[in-house]
Amino acid sequence: MADSPAEKISITITPSMKRVLEARMASGEFASASEIMREAFRLWLRQQEKHEQRLAAIRLSVQQFNENPAEMAGTLKDLLKTIKTRKKR
Repeated sequence: MADSPAEKISITITPSMKRVLEARMASGEFASASEIMREAFRLWLRQQEKHEQRLAAIRLSVQQFNENPAEMAGTLKDLLKTIKTRKKR
């Protein structure tokens, strides 16, 4: 995401979120609420990119299974086992 002139927007947050923002600014960790929100947005974008990559990998596995189910049967079992393990976390 290329940096361009910043635009001002307004957001609504809960009182507890506001207290966290103020505490982080008071500690000197961040200079402003805008800085915190930009960091939060960057982290969210990275999370979304990783999510999209995982979905793409699942879609590819499903496509490969549909094209050759006999060859992919073991891989599908491994995938299901991985999904079950992650749900337990």
